Amino acid sequence: MKNTQILADLNQKLNTPKSEYSDDEINWLIKHIGDPNSNIRDALVCNTFGSGFFEEKFTREQAQFLFNNVEQKNLLFYQISKASSATLTRSFTCLLLQLIIQTNSDKDSKYFKILNSSEEQFIVNSLVEYLGKEHDYTGFDGKYGWVHAVAHCSDALEACVKQGLFNQDLTQKLLVSSNKLFCQVNNRFVDEEEYHLADVFFACMKQTELNNNDLLEWFTSFNFDPESSDRVEFYRFGNLKSFAEDIYTKLNTLNLLDNNLKKYIEKEFSQKY
Repeated sequence: MKNTQILADLNQKLNTPKSEYSDDEINWLIKHIGDPNSNIRDALVCNTFGSGFFEEKFTREQAQFLFNNVEQKNLLFYQISKASSATLTRSFTCLLLQLIIQTNSDKDSKYFKILNSSEEQFIVNSLVEYLGKEHDYTGFDGKYGWVHAVAHCSDALEACVKQGLFNQDLTQKLLVSSNKLFCQVNNRFVDEEEYHLADVFFACMKQTELNNNDLLEWFTSFNFDPESSDRVEFYRFGNLKSFAEDIYTKLNTLNLLDNNLKKYIEKEFSQKY
């Protein structure tokens, strides 16, 4: 099928309730999950996946096919050593996995339990690992549009936590990967990436997979100097400060913030710059 025809057909189906998709169309969509053209990747493919799962336009077999492609082709780690356009595949794979996890756990969804427990754990473990390995921290790019890998991965992880797929071991791995993230990034987050990640931690706290002492110990593992002449050091402190203050607000709102963590964040972050 010619590209122009399939684009026209897919755009029509995106805006048509109760549309059905051929297997060739599903295959085309997964092949273009990281298309450098944002009109295709974001406006068409990503939105089609969203409506396909939430409006139940796909068959169960097609949904399983999408997961199998992610797993077998290792799309979450696609060309992991490269940035720029390669990151798009990794980042938007996170959003697809989020959709799969959400609907797989929804008893009212057509896709309820399309994954077995080992497949669920594959997704969660892969996302936690990917968070620590991703090195492209671009939010919005003038050429490609939204890249937002850290935010997309965080959103998928939050969905995993909310669906009860985390445990103590995974939470510890999350802390390690998040530490790597904050220590590796060499610029200031400008598109709210740290707030998306804070939502994952907040969800873990609400699910009691993470407690105030764990978080306090994790914060003390950093030694960024906000008075350093090294601008990268200053940026890293700023990212962690924004994260800490967002966590503070979220926990305090639900009375989940204990006094020790409260005092630490106020002293080490809020009262510095």
